[in-house]
Formats: sequence, structure tokens, C-alpha cells
Amino acid sequence: TPAKLSTAMPGGSHAEEDAAVLQQIQQQKSSWTTHPDDKKRISQAIHTTDNLDRLVDYTFDRAYGPSDSTDVLYDESISQIVSSVVDGYHGSIFCYGQTSSGKTHTMSGSRTEAGVVRMAVQDIFNRIQSQQQSNREYLVRVSYLEIYNEQIYDLLAPAPSSPSRFKASLQHHHLPPSTSVRIFESRTEGVVVRGLKEEIVQCPSDVFALLDIGDSKRKVG
Repeated sequence: TPAKLSTAMPGGSHAEEDAAVLQQIQQQKSSWTTHPDDKKRISQAIHTTDNLDRLVDYTFDRAYGPSDSTDVLYDESISQIVSSVVDGYHGSIFCYGQTSSGKTHTMSGSRTEAGVVRMAVQDIFNRIQSQQQSNREYLVRVSYLEIYNEQIYDLLAPAPSSPSRFKASLQHHHLPPSTSVRIFESRTEGVVVRGLKEEIVQCPSDVFALLDIGDSKRKVG
């Protein structure tokens, strides 16, 4: 599951980018497999084509197979991004892929295995705690944005008040699009999101509570 999109080319050439490109193969009978001798390559499975001359390899910054845990993924490829964030740099971690390819599992985890989001949150506060003796001060704020059917939703924004008790009970399931949130590209700042509600947090449990609130408002399906 890629942490951030870059460019991978057949045969091993790789366009240099600022972000790491990770590929994790989840399916039991996949069209691709991690290369046995190179943890940066994935190889097309032989059963996908009768013409063996058409088999290709792709090279990523790191490739992971179904047996690799999220812990391994985080320690080898994600923790360095979190470390850079604590040092004051912008960082981005996201997944893309087809339905049922493991995006939600990788990011959100399960009852038995923490996902990247929870690991990153805990890691951020651990790093801040380890620097208490330094002269640095940290302010951690959380916002939660969803783009669904080309509409922007601020998942931490309070639902509009309604005189109807029935409507009020359904507010968290029918959050209206956020008209005050704007996403645009600035010449000096790059891509900017303005108008999101931000909450100041003091500890990981504060973040997880906000994530639970946001998750209850997400669109599903």
C-alpha cells in the first residue's frame, strides 16, 4: 500500500521524488509477488499471461508481501516521515488502491493490530515527550476532512442545529457539505486547505476520540 504516490517504471527505472513509494501485496493469489532477492521489486505472476516475454518487474522504494505486518511497514518506511514532521517538515501518508486491497486495514488497523494512523499518533507524542528537556514547544492540532462525490465534508464541524428531535438524532449520519472549506493551490504554500475546524490535543487519547467522532460522520458505500 503506497505511502505517497511517485513514479515507478517497468524494468527497474524509478523517477526520483520527495516521497517514499511503498507497495504492499494483500491478495492470496495476486497478479504480483514480491521479488525473492530484492525487497524493492514486485514481479508479475506467471499465471497472468501465456507470453512469458511480456512479464515485467516494477521497482518501488520498498515492497511488502502478505506476510509482512503493519509494524514492519511502519518501522521501515513510515516512522521516518513522522520523525520529519516532529522536526518541522510537512509529511503525508496515504493509501490508494482498488476496493478490498487493504487500504482501511493498513491505515486503521483491527482489534488485534494497530494501523498506521494510531501508530503515527502515538509516535508523535512519544517523540515530543522525549524532547521535554529541549527548548522546543509543540502545539498539536487535529482536523479531519473527507472528500466524497466531489463534495468536501469537515468531519469535526458541529452539525447544524435543528428544531426536530428526529433530525437531531440523525445529524451525525447526514452531515451537509462544508461550504466554508476551500482547497486551492498557493504559489508560496503549495496546496492549502482553509476553513477546517481544528482541535488542539494534549495526548493520543484526545486524537483517538476526535477520530472516532469523525469516523461516525464518514460516508460509507
